Amino acid sequence: MTLTPYHFDQEAGRKDLATMIVLYEYPLSMVDHYGFRRFCNTVQPLFKVVSKNTIKKDIMKIYGLLVIGQAIARICESVAYWSTLPQREQKFVEASHQMGIESTKKLALDYKTRWNST
Repeated sequence: MTLTPYHFDQEAGRKDLATMIVLYEYPLSMVDHYGFRRFCNTVQPLFKVVSKNTIKKDIMKIYGLLVIGQAIARICESVAYWSTLPQREQKFVEASHQMGIESTKKLALDYKTRWNST
């Protein structure tokens, strides 16, 4: 048996805990459960279990921007589609009126789409 030096990393543990909660859809409140805290202390006394608010922030830091970025990209694609031709934009306005969505604003991208730019 060969012994190797061990380096404890609190941040890596928090990241792994956040990933585990997301992957297995555990409730955030599990970090407040006495049994979970006792288990963590038994396995690694140096690991300080964070609160559910802190683990929520960790999860949002890891996964939040990914999800938000994908949603924003989809919205931009939709706006680009509907505002490309005047007929599509008119159809969009008609559909929104039929659904009871009133707005005085027009569809606009916050950046101009440049086709075939190199």
